[in-house]
Amino acid sequence: MRTAMLAAVSHDLRTPLAGALAAVGSLRSRDVDFSPEERDELLSATEESLARLGRLVDDLVDMSRLQTGMLRLRPRPTGWGEVLPAVLNRFPDADVTVRGVAAAPAVRAD
Repeated sequence: MRTAMLAAVSHDLRTPLAGALAAVGSLRSRDVDFSPEERDELLSATEESLARLGRLVDDLVDMSRLQTGMLRLRPRPTGWGEVLPAVLNRFPDADVTVRGVAAAPAVRAD
């Protein structure tokens, strides 16, 4: 189980890192003259990849703190309307329709 988890985590970390490195490598290339729009697109891709990498690292640190007891969960009643926007923002290209959130019961979550 630990090996599978490490494989999954390493893949998840490499994906945004590879994206950021590819975009930065393209920007550093002296063989290509990028338009301002192309340059902005590459910088945006780099920023998004690094932000994703930062979130993954934060998650790993939190998991480590939970495992060692340095971070305690504080579950409380949480409405789906509070949780879903943050989750859906992580997948901007996903085609998701959410219905009945207001009527759904709260869940205990941290």
